[in-house]
Formats: sequence, structure tokens, C-alpha cells
Amino acid sequence: MLGDFDRDGIWPHVADHRDGPPISPAGNVGGYAEVMNVTANQVFPVESDLPDEWLSLLGCGITTGLGAVFNVALVAPGSSVAVVGLGHLGQWMVQAAKVAAARQIIAVDPIARRREVAGTLGTTHLVDPSADDPVARVQALTGGRGADYVLEAATLASAQAQAILMSRRAGTLVLTSVERADATVTVPQVAIAVQSRAILSAQTGNVRMRHDLPRFIRMMEDGLVHPGGRYPLDQINDAPAASMERRDLSGVVVPTL
Repeated sequence: MLGDFDRDGIWPHVADHRDGPPISPAGNVGGYAEVMNVTANQVFPVESDLPDEWLSLLGCGITTGLGAVFNVALVAPGSSVAVVGLGHLGQWMVQAAKVAAARQIIAVDPIARRREVAGTLGTTHLVDPSADDPVARVQALTGGRGADYVLEAATLASAQAQAILMSRRAGTLVLTSVERADATVTVPQVAIAVQSRAILSAQTGNVRMRHDLPRFIRMMEDGLVHPGGRYPLDQINDAPAASMERRDLSGVVVPTL
């Protein structure tokens, strides 16, 4: 036995495989398990007639995306928002920025399909970082100032460095992802030391589940935010493949369609 955590001290040790190796689920997630051991502090009551496959997304993606906007950045009405990275998390950030009544929502991603989806969710501008300098483009779209709020969901350390420079002086930046454990972000010292930017991190959107779940559910019930696609159980192996190949955004495996 390894105690409460794995050898790296990151993920909890919950069981041992029949052949000996320890089982340590990332983030306590057992999505592909037939049986899960769930602790009481991970269970919250939900009252809604929404489909289960919609409500299942409230465990991470929706809460992180919406929470980054409402709890961490505290996006103000009439402000400019840049979202860097338009995967599952970034698309929820876009929707949340619209609900927060941002005047300008700039979505940045090199994948055309993801930009197209973001364009249907309320963005005002779409930026392809593989075609243009994304920092210069965001600054130009905001009158040379930079965005009031920049929300990062791109994973790459290089994208995080760009996100910092997209924000205006005294602007707010929210970082949510990690490329790898030993990755570092390099930015000009002036940008982080003397220009009064607020650089914040967000773990699951800093949500308070009993407070935030009901209001996020109301947003879904009112049609203010929308979930993604579904996979029948016999296509379960297609879901992670589509995610790894960046062909999907919010896929959920369901018993039947």
C-alpha cells in the first residue's frame, strides 16, 4: 500500500489492480469505471428536469468555465473579454461572458471548427493565432488597450504568456490549465510587476457547489448556456479519440440515444 496518495503525491490511491499496480484516479474521476467509491463531500443534491447527460457536465467543465467568469474574474457588464482556447472549457467561458453582458467577446483558437462553434455562442470577434499575432490582434480589437479580462483555457504555456500580454494595464487574467507539471511561463517583467494586472488561477472555477450549482442549472434551464454532443454506449471508445483529436467539445457517453 502507498498510503493516501500515489508515488508522486498527486492523485489519491484508491485501490490496487488485481495484478498489483496501484490505482490512482486523476481528480478522483472514475468515468469509465463500473463501480465508484464516492465520498460524501463529492455529492450534492440537484433538483432539475434537465437530462442526466446535461447535468453530468456540472462536475467540471461547466463549473470551471462559468466559475472562471462569475467567481474569479468577476466580469463586469459592458467590458471586453478575450477567451484563449476554445475547447470544452473555453466554450463555457464564452457563454458565461455573454451571460455576464460583456460588450466585446474575442475568441482565440487555431482550430477553425472551434472558432465556428464559438461564433454561434455569442462572440463578437474570432482570432486565428496561426494566421495573425493574437496579442496584436486582441490589442487592435480593443483600441490598443488590451482586453479588460482574459480567460485562458488553452493548456500551452506559450498561450498563457500571450494571454497575459493580451490584457490591458490593470486588467484581469484568469489561468486555468497546465501543459505539464514542469512547464514554465515566461513573460516580460514589466507586464506583471508594474502594470497592475491581476493574474489569478482558478481550480474548478472556485465554485461553492451548494451556492453555484442551482444558479448554473437555472442558466441551462433558461437556455442561456448549452451543452454539447452525446455518444451511445457502443461508441464509448470514439469519445476519447474525438477529444484527443480535437474533434469534439463536450461529448457525453449515454446508455442509449
